[in-house]
Amino acid sequence: LNHTIENRNFRKCFVTLLSDLEHEISSGLKKIVKFKGSKILYLQKDDKLLSKFPDRYTRELFGFTDANVNEYKEDDKINYIITGNIPSIKHVNFVKYKDQNFLQFDKELKLIPNQKTFDYIKGINKGNNSTIEITELKNGIFIGLPLIDVDKIVR
Repeated sequence: LNHTIENRNFRKCFVTLLSDLEHEISSGLKKIVKFKGSKILYLQKDDKLLSKFPDRYTRELFGFTDANVNEYKEDDKINYIITGNIPSIKHVNFVKYKDQNFLQFDKELKLIPNQKTFDYIKGINKGNNSTIEITELKNGIFIGLPLIDVDKIVR
């Protein structure tokens, strides 16, 4: 009996550790890049692919602050493939799934961590107050890392 409880507790700790490591690795690989002479910020997804950040609100709720910006020379721009844009949280769908609120970015759902952050995002989306309720994930839609709690945004 004690062996079963010990195994269950070990498995819970292992899953938590694995989740924490995955989050640390994935957030450590992402950076914000800016080229000298430009105000446009890009999210660096890997060594080659950059996507344009639309606004401060979206950048902050993805968990990036000005301290995360790496500035490169304009000449370094040729080393990167600049591809599609990250949709702004100003123009994104609200989704309710399993009694939790998400924002939908293309095929990825990002959890809105609490009511205060939900209200903050709703305030930015003044004209878009409808929520799509879904019962299952299909058509390649998946749940990614959650958005940042608005109280944790460093300004």
